[in-house]
Amino acid sequence: MLYFALKESVRSIGRTKLAFFFSLFSMTTALLLIQLSVIAYFLSAVLEEKIIETFKINIFLEENITPDEIKSTEEELRRKPYTKELEYISKEKAAADFIKETGEDFRDILDFNPLPASFTLTPDRSYMYDGKSEEIIKDLRKLQIATSIEFQNSFLNDVNKYMRNANRYIVGLTIFLIILAVYMVYSTLRLIIQSKKEEIETMKLVGASTFAIKLPIILNGILLGLLAGIITIGVMAAIHLSIRNQFDVFMYLNQKNYLIYIAVVFLIGPFLGWFISILTLRRVSLRF
Repeated sequence: MLYFALKESVRSIGRTKLAFFFSLFSMTTALLLIQLSVIAYFLSAVLEEKIIETFKINIFLEENITPDEIKSTEEELRRKPYTKELEYISKEKAAADFIKETGEDFRDILDFNPLPASFTLTPDRSYMYDGKSEEIIKDLRKLQIATSIEFQNSFLNDVNKYMRNANRYIVGLTIFLIILAVYMVYSTLRLIIQSKKEEIETMKLVGASTFAIKLPIILNGILLGLLAGIITIGVMAAIHLSIRNQFDVFMYLNQKNYLIYIAVVFLIGPFLGWFISILTLRRVSLRF
């Protein structure tokens, strides 16, 4: 029966060539756009992570603090769960960094170093969402030798806000493209069913089961999705090869995640084809 169903599925393509190839083109385009939107969503997450990793908290210290106070404070900060990295910057290093960055040596004018010693704390990324950064600042202000805390909290909140909004738009676009693909293939399968009207009537007269009638149509949808998936992988591979020297989007994926990505790209087409076929057969009566 499976061989017969496959044969009928291929024959139905021959009878509806224009509709099938239009649907194949439309579904391939939709799958490409879906993949691009998924990549855009992934890249937005990577971009957000990279931006957040640049945020540092500067903890400026009092004058004339002792080495023991510095050591005990450093040990205390390293024990904090939100601390990812910590660097102590002495007054001398702060002065050297200032001169290197500005090219101006304030020692030509001043006979003392006005720059304070400080700690530069890199927070763990998990503490940079949902207002947790404010809790970090409140905790750091309890340090006895700290005179001030410098952190761009409002900018961080803006980054999180914009990234979340961008992700919502990308998800909305992806859903729209999936609905568009479903509608296009749904319309094509309805045309195929209409073209098989006489054949279906004949099969019913000879006692063919409903399953035997529906199976070629379902396989047709799966075949459509499979071809669209293969074409999509080929196009995405060509795009990747053409831009990888400028920007390799897949460099952020490890081998396991890359294989998962390829599998998803390959399977989403046949799955959509199968799902739409089932949907079409539920909405379209086979009794003419």
